Amino acid sequence: MNKNRYLFLRAVHFVSGLVPSFLSLFFPRDKKTIIFNSQFNTTFEHNSRALFLHFLASESNGIAKFVINDSEKRRALREKYGDHFITNDRFKDIIMIMRSGLWVCSSLETPLSGFGLSFRRTVIHLGHGAPIKSVGLGEKYVSLVKSIYYRLIRTNFSYLMSSSAAFDSAWAKCLHLPSSHIVRCPQARCDQVVSPDRHLVSLILDKSSHNVLYAPTWRPFSDTQIFPFDDFNLDTLCDGLEKKGVTLFLRLHPNFEFELDEKLLKCERIKLLSSQDISDINPVLGGFDLVITDYSSIYIDFLLTEKPVMFLPYDYNEYESTIGFSIDYEKLTPGPKPNSLVAFLSELETLLTDSDYYLSCRKNANKVLNPIMRDHAKHTLNVVKTLAKR
Repeated sequence: MNKNRYLFLRAVHFVSGLVPSFLSLFFPRDKKTIIFNSQFNTTFEHNSRALFLHFLASESNGIAKFVINDSEKRRALREKYGDHFITNDRFKDIIMIMRSGLWVCSSLETPLSGFGLSFRRTVIHLGHGAPIKSVGLGEKYVSLVKSIYYRLIRTNFSYLMSSSAAFDSAWAKCLHLPSSHIVRCPQARCDQVVSPDRHLVSLILDKSSHNVLYAPTWRPFSDTQIFPFDDFNLDTLCDGLEKKGVTLFLRLHPNFEFELDEKLLKCERIKLLSSQDISDINPVLGGFDLVITDYSSIYIDFLLTEKPVMFLPYDYNEYESTIGFSIDYEKLTPGPKPNSLVAFLSELETLLTDSDYYLSCRKNANKVLNPIMRDHAKHTLNVVKTLAKR
């Protein structure tokens, strides 16, 4: 099952850092060194990446290091950005991480693993997406193993950032933290959504067509169904995309890309935008004309552009009963929800040709879900600095 694959990776990460995390309790803290990381200390993405790059560009005081354990990736990043990347499997770097008084994370994996890591240290969880669905201990079903794991790592974090009041409760329930540990803060990466990387956009997207991103979320209880329609026919889909001048990019969770039915890619209008093609979707997200998802928070970031969104919540009842939602899903998903291929193609055309279709709904949802709409990284850095002084 998907949930077991992910939990296993976290368990390995947790055990591997027990000894150094214990030793770090006795190290003096260096308040001038900030350690950043993202998922499993192997990726350079999400909010920690955006804030890290903003820090390098705007701050002359202090030292910032990003943990990347992949040696080839670390070497490439050093060549591009400078000597700002370290690993947690080299003694010198481990000492630096242990001494740092401020850690900034995008996920629940910390620069060193273990528990009690927020002791005499400020550890800030930026997140890597708004929790429209229940997360962590807030999920409706939590296994004993997962419950134990989350209760241990709750001692690792000083503060969890929440981009909207709509998500405060979900973050508090995630690790059973008091509301005082939930802090209003935008997502640093959203600057890239509002102002996408034009060079990357020109390399990846097709200028001669409508570019649509289909980004379903992963499921802990089953495999994700792509185009979940009873009347699905690949030839009909391909013909419809061709007639409407649409190139559809599939973006799956990187841990489950191998589950994709390769028959879909035989259609020239369907392309896989994998994590190997681009590790971080945010620099190009704002370049798409439309985003399709089910329960992924990617649509919330995309709402900042006010461009159209579509939803395919084919297993809503199962997802709601197993995981649960932190928001009113029906009210705050401002787009059509087709349940057949015919309706899908029709709604796709309307969204791409009628700029007013669902526009007022998108604007209203954007105000609720993205109350801070500009200068996201700058605002985030100011919040981090304030919290570090407490």
